[in-house]
Amino acid sequence: MAQKQTPNGRRPGQGQAHATRAAGRDNVATMTAGTASVERGAPAGRRARQRAAAAEAARRRRLITILGAVTGVVVVAIIVIAVLLNTVFAQKANANALTNPNGLSSQNPPPGPLAVGTKAPDFNLATVDGKHYSLAGLHGHPALVEYFAVWCPHCQHMAGILNGVEANYTSAGLQSVAIMASPYGKDFETSGQTDTRLADKSDIAWFKSTFNVSQPLLIDPNFATVNAYNAFSYPTIYILDRNGVIRYVSQGDATAQQLAAGVNAAEKGVNTNAGSASGASSPAH
Repeated sequence: MAQKQTPNGRRPGQGQAHATRAAGRDNVATMTAGTASVERGAPAGRRARQRAAAAEAARRRRLITILGAVTGVVVVAIIVIAVLLNTVFAQKANANALTNPNGLSSQNPPPGPLAVGTKAPDFNLATVDGKHYSLAGLHGHPALVEYFAVWCPHCQHMAGILNGVEANYTSAGLQSVAIMASPYGKDFETSGQTDTRLADKSDIAWFKSTFNVSQPLLIDPNFATVNAYNAFSYPTIYILDRNGVIRYVSQGDATAQQLAAGVNAAEKGVNTNAGSASGASSPAH
């Protein structure tokens, strides 16, 4: 059967098919253009994200740097404040110090005591109450001069022994004095030598009352006498004859018998080797 033609010369349905094919081509072209656009936009999007990530990383680095700097400033400030407070507290604690520790000899190792048979250096020192004693004032009598530290356990132990020797030789005119030879207070030893508070009047009162000390306790403010006698171990004990000549010397614990022998030798004006003492205290100063 023959097909009818439309007025434009095409068979029925031929125009519609042609339109459909054209529309398909248009859609393909549109999809292709969109794909190309997406493909072109993808690198730009990645670069934008990379720039954003880099900017965020830089921002975090700046923040870490700032926080580090602030932390450092805070730490330094805390250290400075702690040092200042420690200095203030130390100055307050030492406001009533009896001695200047900077005057103490720093020889290392320290020299030994003065030799038996030599003339003892003179001194003129006072108690915390202001009563003065001099070596010249002790001449004409045998004299026992002890160098002690209030914190020293050996000095504390020796207090009773020295009281006994002094009592036994009162009739011989024995004169006895003790000179503080260390700057530190009573808690220096018991703190493991970390409490470096300087001794004040309360330490002297504590030592005198706690250990029933009968000797006058003299203060050597700048340690000139301590240095002259090389009294760097505690206790250091010298026994002098009537003319101020050293007849006996010991450092550390000494027995009553050793001290008695020293006094007897001083009475006679002769030297003695009464045996070595032991157990001296000698801190780093």
